[in-house]
Amino acid sequence: MTKPKHFHKAPVQAPVDPLAKYEPYIKPVLWGMGIFLAALIGVAFWRYRAESRVANQWREFSTSYFETAINRAPDSMSQFSERFPATPAGLAAEQIAGDILLRNGLSKQIVDKDKSREDIEAARKRFAKVIDGSPIKAGLMYERAVYSLAYSHESLGNCDDATRWYGDLVKNPSSPFAELAQRGVDRCKLAKSVGFFAALDSIEMEILEAAPDVGLPERPDITYPPLMDDAENKAADETAPPREEKTNDPAPAPDDKSSSGG
Repeated sequence: MTKPKHFHKAPVQAPVDPLAKYEPYIKPVLWGMGIFLAALIGVAFWRYRAESRVANQWREFSTSYFETAINRAPDSMSQFSERFPATPAGLAAEQIAGDILLRNGLSKQIVDKDKSREDIEAARKRFAKVIDGSPIKAGLMYERAVYSLAYSHESLGNCDDATRWYGDLVKNPSSPFAELAQRGVDRCKLAKSVGFFAALDSIEMEILEAAPDVGLPERPDITYPPLMDDAENKAADETAPPREEKTNDPAPAPDDKSSSGG
């Protein structure tokens, strides 16, 4: 009698997970993705807050500018620039406050030279602050501050400093202030400019008030230039042909001979 044959079954292997070898890295990757996503949301929120803050600054700037236009005084712009230093809106306010002080100083240059010098010197410091606070030493705001600083030096009789700052603008022919700066350089070379400021510094105010025609040399043209748009409109008016003036005079009566045909 034969013994039955026994067949041995091969052990069944468990299916191999293809991701098993990556399992040690899954949690760190997920943590990294979470941190990246959180950082992305944080940056977006920071940019939103920054843009909102800048927008609010410019809204407040508009209010302060409106008050300045009404009062014709630099107080509102000065307070704004102190609240928002080293910001584009704050630098713009600093520039406008300097413009007002410079105009005030120039208007008193003959009648009250001490107050005039005080205002012009205050304006000069504001323009210098705009230059120092500008993150980029280029652009319209920066070049306007440079021109204003040079103009302040010229108005104080510091022709050497004025020429140096004017020269920085002349080196850049594409600047909208290059031509104005060249005129400033030319003014500083005039003998009458040097003579005017020398006489203004040496003369006593009591003498000037008692005798306005005491002999001051001819005052150079240092009026603050108009805005670019105003200058362009003025140039257009000067080049335009003269307009015919209309009169209300009645038309001349026709000649009797020509009307009768004789």
